[in-house]
Amino acid sequence: MPIEVAAKKAYVACLRGLRAASDGLGTTRLLQRNSKTSRRAHWLLSLLAIHDLKALIALDVPWWAYDAIDEVNRFLDLRPKAQVFEYGSGASTIWLAHRCEHVWSVEHDPDWARQMTAEIARLELTNRIAIEICSPDKKTGCADVFRSQKAGYSGLCFESYAKAIQQHQTKFDLVVVDGRARAGCLLEAIKCLKDDGLIVFDNSGRRRYRETIKSLEENMDVRTYHGMTPSLPYPEETTLISASKNTSLAP
Repeated sequence: MPIEVAAKKAYVACLRGLRAASDGLGTTRLLQRNSKTSRRAHWLLSLLAIHDLKALIALDVPWWAYDAIDEVNRFLDLRPKAQVFEYGSGASTIWLAHRCEHVWSVEHDPDWARQMTAEIARLELTNRIAIEICSPDKKTGCADVFRSQKAGYSGLCFESYAKAIQQHQTKFDLVVVDGRARAGCLLEAIKCLKDDGLIVFDNSGRRRYRETIKSLEENMDVRTYHGMTPSLPYPEETTLISASKNTSLAP
């Protein structure tokens, strides 16, 4: 097992142990009471919910930098009928469904898609969320931009996954890029974005994404938010991209 994977598993196991202790001491209940008014309490509670889908859904939060979450929330407040496409499903899918008219999410992992489908049914959101499974392949001649660099998926081709957005033959108000082969997904997202639409690109600080994002700065509005992020003990980065510098994010 790679050291990075082993370290992540150990960290998650440690936090699960802390969650059990917190529950026993009543600390979790205290954090839950304060989480709606205190961002720090919400963040501390989210640390204890890492990789726990139901717990993150209960916190009503996507896994993006908090400042970016605030901006997207304001953007969607102005667009209650928004149509959203998402690369990579999770707690963000549920969060979005509560704030827009419909979410289409493409997912590369069939097992995770089944978990998400069960949660969507439990929450009675089947009329607002559609999950599509699109697994990678070993296609030869795949452009580098569609190849994943994620451990366990390295070298696999995600071209069909990235281009899944095209099958809807429509323009979206919001596109979330938070799955595999993100640089390729970003380029496809731009083609299917409304003139006043917005793209959420998570973990944008990673070296392999920087060149693609940098290339957009001359012709698009690129705003990066770095800071406190749900479920993470360190600051992360989320970038919001819009075709127009006049795209309204707030009333």
